[in-house]
Amino acid sequence: MIAEQRLAKPADTPAVAELMRASVLALMATLPGVPLYKAFGFTEVDTAELTMPDGAVLGGVAMERSVDQNGDAR
Repeated sequence: MIAEQRLAKPADTPAVAELMRASVLALMATLPGVPLYKAFGFTEVDTAELTMPDGAVLGGVAMERSVDQNGDAR
């Protein structure tokens, strides 16, 4: 199994179970992560600048993916 598949495999925890009941998963990706999330069905919603604790500013992209009750992409 490649690393991306391990990252996308849901864990068996209450927090993940709650996420799976949601109709939309939302996240803020840094620019290098955008292609990975797109590969898993997320779409770009907005852009932002993310200020890190050390003051560095990174480009970010708000992303969303619709899911059904089984956690599968719609």
